[in-house]
Amino acid sequence: MLQVNGVSYFIGERQILNGVTFSLSQGEKAALVGVNGAGKSTLLKIIVGELPLLEGSVLKPDLVSYVPQVITDEIAVNKETTLGEFMLEGRNLNKIARDLYKALDAMAHTSLSGKEMEAAINRLSELQEQFLLAGGYDAENEIETILQGVGVPLDLNCRVSSLSGGEKTRLAFARAIFSDGDLLILDEPTNHIDMQYYGWLGKYLHRSKKTILVVSHHLEFVNPFTERILEIEKFTGRIREYHGNYQEYLVQSRANEEVLARGIDWLDKEITRLRTSALRLQYGGPNKAKAAQNMFGRIERLEKQRDEVANEIPRRERKMRFLLNASRRSGYVVAKAMNLAKSFTRPLFKGVSFEIYRGEKIVVLGPNGSGKTTLIRIMMGFLLPDSGQIEFGTNVTLGYYAQEHDDLNFDATVIAEVNAASTINFPNVRDVLGRFLFSQNKVFQKVGTLSLGEKSRLSLCKLIVSGHNLLILDEPTNYLDLESRDAVAEAIQDYDGTVVIASHDSEFVRLVKPNKAIIMPSGKMQLYSEELLDS
Repeated sequence: MLQVNGVSYFIGERQILNGVTFSLSQGEKAALVGVNGAGKSTLLKIIVGELPLLEGSVLKPDLVSYVPQVITDEIAVNKETTLGEFMLEGRNLNKIARDLYKALDAMAHTSLSGKEMEAAINRLSELQEQFLLAGGYDAENEIETILQGVGVPLDLNCRVSSLSGGEKTRLAFARAIFSDGDLLILDEPTNHIDMQYYGWLGKYLHRSKKTILVVSHHLEFVNPFTERILEIEKFTGRIREYHGNYQEYLVQSRANEEVLARGIDWLDKEITRLRTSALRLQYGGPNKAKAAQNMFGRIERLEKQRDEVANEIPRRERKMRFLLNASRRSGYVVAKAMNLAKSFTRPLFKGVSFEIYRGEKIVVLGPNGSGKTTLIRIMMGFLLPDSGQIEFGTNVTLGYYAQEHDDLNFDATVIAEVNAASTINFPNVRDVLGRFLFSQNKVFQKVGTLSLGEKSRLSLCKLIVSGHNLLILDEPTNYLDLESRDAVAEAIQDYDGTVVIASHDSEFVRLVKPNKAIIMPSGKMQLYSEELLDS
């Protein structure tokens, strides 16, 4: 089904992938894991043909469905195209469906003679049989299930052009998983749906007969359906394979490392013992000198064995670590929203009113399309409300994290980008960058060449050096690996300023432990409880 053989890839002088080799058989489901910048998205792009195959080979089926990390909401369709037509096109059923509906409409609204009616009935029967054999009737039921599962309106006669940007993104995602492809490749699919849909998507993929390769850092999502884990090690660019689901992989990988570490410890002690004995014997006469020579030969073999065992232990990247601090204390009332309303093609929310006080950690919750990101963009001044206003308190300075990295200059170097946001002198900026795992030549790399996970780390780093006392974070964990996500949550917990977060990552929200929640689209402010994540 999918065979990847000896694939290597360089970005500049840095080797990202090194002889990557693995295969997936029909119906097999695997997760591709690794830290940010390890090359996961690069490998997927090589497989689907978005990046050139410079070394090695890839054998794949003719029909491949691919969902990238970022899906544009600009769907190229005729403005009259309906949801049903757009989805059916994923299996090339739209033309038969269109002809079928035309035939039905003609029979219902046209006066036909006897022979013409007979011909029309025969044509309709022929089209119905084609649609049936192609799985069209079952497909329509499946389309409704998928659209409901990812949170898109269920009216199949609704025009695609009438959907919001977020709904169009989820529609494109829905068609990808519905489409004809024998191989389904998903790069961080939970970026496109709210957390209440994770369980449904995991169960749908578990039932699917397709071969699936998925990149995801969400344990609750990938655990139910994956049966193999492919880990890309960042420092070697090689693949390590584990059998079982994601939870079992975590247990296996740590257990394997402990066994190998114990083996190295024993080898070190044995090498030290033999070297001590050999040094004592080598000056004790001919017989003892020969025994010492034999010991040195054994030591050489053990050292070689030790190096081989050491190479089997994955080199783990240092954990991201940082401390958030506000450089200036704000007034007690940080922000006040009064009767905010916003509409696009249809009303999004109205009458949204709340107050935010110094030191509060607030999460914005609500289903996709309820206005979470729109509310945040209004707070930042990027959008104007249709009515109402928002006021900020005394000495409030805003720091913003954009989920699509709108705050980054892709032509700048990493260190120049952070320097531009900070008054910290050069050596200290290098120290801060090191805490975000940007070290050595990485700090002089162009921002545009970073992976999405590395861009997320850089955006967070800019927030750290800015010293703002109100942080507004829109999906801050998109593209972050698990350890980086946990580090961000810990830093927010300890932050002495005020934070407003929109996130569909339920585990991240639990780790942050917010004290209040704004529920969209009503805009109601209430005390936070974990039950809100399941509602």
